[in-house]
Amino acid sequence: MEERARIAREIHDGIAQDLVAIKMRSHYWRELIEWEPQKLNAEIDFLQNVVDNDIQEVRRSIFALRPLSLGKDGIFPSIKQYVKDFGDLNQITTKVVLSNEIPGLNEGLELSIFRIIQECLNNVAKHAKAKNVWISFKKISDISFRMVIRDNGIGFNVEEVRNMQHQGHFGLGQLQDRVCENHGKIKIASQPNKGVTIKIILPIREKLA
Repeated sequence: MEERARIAREIHDGIAQDLVAIKMRSHYWRELIEWEPQKLNAEIDFLQNVVDNDIQEVRRSIFALRPLSLGKDGIFPSIKQYVKDFGDLNQITTKVVLSNEIPGLNEGLELSIFRIIQECLNNVAKHAKAKNVWISFKKISDISFRMVIRDNGIGFNVEEVRNMQHQGHFGLGQLQDRVCENHGKIKIASQPNKGVTIKIILPIREKLA
């Protein structure tokens, strides 16, 4: 339900608003046909860009709405397949590395890990303009493991994004909340034009004793 609510919000704020803008702009096109037809080429370019972006957004929404199945083999094969499908959809080269086995993950934690991956990849698809994404998992103690999601996209100023969150913008807030709900820690490192690296440490079980 959380994922569906997020997708509904993005469709409302993105595709629906674009359609309204196109409808309003179409009145202007009628005037151009009569008075300034030479400007129509630029308007057609604008329309094509909007439609191309919305087609990609629809594809991402359909991808995210697919039934979630962690599979009989466990979470990590499911993550590898999901990340591969994401890369194919968005023309991004992806790689998932599991450095060692991480036993003892229960169903609730597995689902949270999957949702964290979804949230990170959704941000990459919408904002990063990345060509490559790397995801790695490593058990670092008997009670915790580390997950790293890295891309080579345009990056951002971390402090500016935090300030936007304080002002009510969505930003990375949901990702951070999900990590905190699972008693984990998250560190986000990025600079403009230097990609993003997200390091997350989570307990192997939902709650530490």
